Amino acid sequence: MASPLRSEVFHGIGSVDPGVWERVSAGHPYSGRAWCQYGEAVLGCPGYYVILSCGSEPLGGALFSVLRQEQIPIRSPLIRGALERYLERHPLLACRTAPSTNFSGLFLPRDPTLRQSALDAVRAAALDIAHDCRASFVLFDYLGGPEMALGWGRFTPLADFLDIGTRLDNQWGSFESYQEHIKAAGLSRRKWLKRHLKEALASGIEVRFGERPDVDMAVRLHQNVERQYGEVLFPHTRPIMEHARELSDAVWMTAYHDGRLVSTELLLHDSANHVCTPTLYGRDYEAENVYFYTYYEVVRYAVEQLRVTAIIGNSGAYDFKHHLGFEPDPRNNMVFASASPVMQRAGRWLARLAG
Repeated sequence: MASPLRSEVFHGIGSVDPGVWERVSAGHPYSGRAWCQYGEAVLGCPGYYVILSCGSEPLGGALFSVLRQEQIPIRSPLIRGALERYLERHPLLACRTAPSTNFSGLFLPRDPTLRQSALDAVRAAALDIAHDCRASFVLFDYLGGPEMALGWGRFTPLADFLDIGTRLDNQWGSFESYQEHIKAAGLSRRKWLKRHLKEALASGIEVRFGERPDVDMAVRLHQNVERQYGEVLFPHTRPIMEHARELSDAVWMTAYHDGRLVSTELLLHDSANHVCTPTLYGRDYEAENVYFYTYYEVVRYAVEQLRVTAIIGNSGAYDFKHHLGFEPDPRNNMVFASASPVMQRAGRWLARLAG
């Protein structure tokens, strides 16, 4: 007779046996121990870790972060301000990896006969954690189709809801092969690439990797981009930049024009899973051709130096990224629940408002 499924909850990655967590998180980007430590440092509080076992064998689990600040995509300052104050008292409990890494924190067993019971155990543990930390909502996001196809009980699913961006799956052994792939997509794309590359090289932009910029300047450049597009300012920008020095895999991109810093971006590289997520892009809008050339050189660096299998792009500029070979990221689903029926209805209303 098979052993029953057992779940244990740990508060803080330091309380989890390293060997057990390595087995639970294996194959899941940005979920290794160092990334969990980084996420806790950025948020300033320990996370919650669910371990699922059959007997002594760990077979799955989840990581949850307590979020008292969130980039709420609602344009009304009045509603957004009220929600921000509410989250300070009743935070979100989100099943996701560290801020800006943009991956699900749900790790289900590969055995299809165990996946539903494992998800049921994680959901039950999540609601218990939410009760203990007085959370407003439990949120699972960055979910793909297989996870959405499972039974979520009273959790509300929102399929094809998140605007999380794009991804480029590296199918090439070299950057030259990547270039040929882009050119082979058609005459118009070949002309587009040639024209933009010629203009960028003529402008004299210099792109560097591995040089850590002044954090104040990097924050200002990133907020330039947020203001340019009317976005709500991301609350974790500065702590992400400051704690990135603790990650051996984090690499800065900096770009200069006539000796002046005109662009920065942080490349969060999970070398164990061969994934790179460029994040917190910043630029000086007085400098021309910066966006194309920095993105082009980031792809070159990720392919040639980091040798990743996937580059996770952010949202926006979809036509531009399509020209560079990026495709829409399919992990754009979420589910949520609240212990309060009133808040559950309010959550569905806010989701419609945000959408």
